[in-house]
Amino acid sequence: MAQVKSKLATDVGLTSVTNISVNTTNGIVTLAGQVDSAQNKAKAEAAAKSAPKVVRVIDNLQVASSTVPRPGGRPRTLSGTALAVERALLLQRSPEANVIE
Repeated sequence: MAQVKSKLATDVGLTSVTNISVNTTNGIVTLAGQVDSAQNKAKAEAAAKSAPKVVRVIDNLQVASSTVPRPGGRPRTLSGTALAVERALLLQRSPEANVIE
């Protein structure tokens, strides 16, 4: 288990690893907890798979959701890909896009 945690700290980063619990039994690693992005979730799984003597990884990690402002003032909670798409759309939107003629 120490080798898996060390690999996570190196590949994912110390701040993310503090929210990840690691259990190892007979070469099967179970990851649980929260990470801040889908990218860090993928990195954690890859790091665990690359640790010595690991035969399988069960990834129970959750991507922490973020709140994105919406027109009208009410926030919407999104996570992962939906969050990235929402942010991209908000950056592209101009005031003229909301004008109805």
